[in-house]
Amino acid sequence: MRRGDFLQPGHQKWGYAIATTEFFEHATKWFIDKYGADKVLFLVTSDDIPWCRYNINFQGAEHLFSLTSEPKEDFARLISCDHHIVSVGSFGWWSAWLGKGDVVYYKDFPTPNSNHAKNHNHFDYYPQNWIGMT
Repeated sequence: MRRGDFLQPGHQKWGYAIATTEFFEHATKWFIDKYGADKVLFLVTSDDIPWCRYNINFQGAEHLFSLTSEPKEDFARLISCDHHIVSVGSFGWWSAWLGKGDVVYYKDFPTPNSNHAKNHNHFDYYPQNWIGMT
């Protein structure tokens, strides 16, 4: 979950959207429905773990928050995961691309009709087998 610099007004004005709590609710529900609550374990990496702890509902499924300050450790853990939920930003995107399994991504990135969206080819950025949600 990337938030940090994407929260700055200039980035949001350009079209750098932030994934919503509803997106995470839909994405976690999708994995729980597909695999069963007793079969999933969500690993959360973020530049804002406190926000994630307070705002993401894991609907009773097990979850862990990465507390490392080493991005390379988080990246190694993420690419070894069976499946991925991608909010926004290249860190999550690359971990899903190099990983395996199902990928659910936040489809409102970049913000529709923004300057960034005009220069962004959605079909080149998100593989066809990835599942877009809001």
